Amino acid sequence: MQWYRSKLCFVIGLALFFFLSNFSFIVFAQTEQDYLLLGNEFVKTKRPQVKFYHDKHNQLARIEDNCVLCHHIYRDGKIIEDESSEDQKCVDCHKIKDKVLNLQDAYHKLCKGCHLKQHKGPILCGECHKKYNK
Repeated sequence: MQWYRSKLCFVIGLALFFFLSNFSFIVFAQTEQDYLLLGNEFVKTKRPQVKFYHDKHNQLARIEDNCVLCHHIYRDGKIIEDESSEDQKCVDCHKIKDKVLNLQDAYHKLCKGCHLKQHKGPILCGECHKKYNK
């Protein structure tokens, strides 16, 4: 009986190990296709571009079903609640040298503003603008 119990514990432990190791790989794996490179529209930058892991961010922030928070459309200075700009690039509306809200200011206002409001996420420059190997 003792031999059977120890073998059973070993097999269950081994199965649990493989399950958890494969599960963590699936949850935490990030390939090069998983991120968007924010800031690649700029010719000259003082800081590195931002690797933005869109799906991971939205899962952690619990906003998977609320695309309009980031992909918004304004008309006459008011946000249109049920319309999304998911099929557009940010620079399509926020020109690089726009006088109203240029692209750089739009990124910072939206991202950093939300992080400050939620008391979560990076707010310092180097927390988003990280050096990385190409």
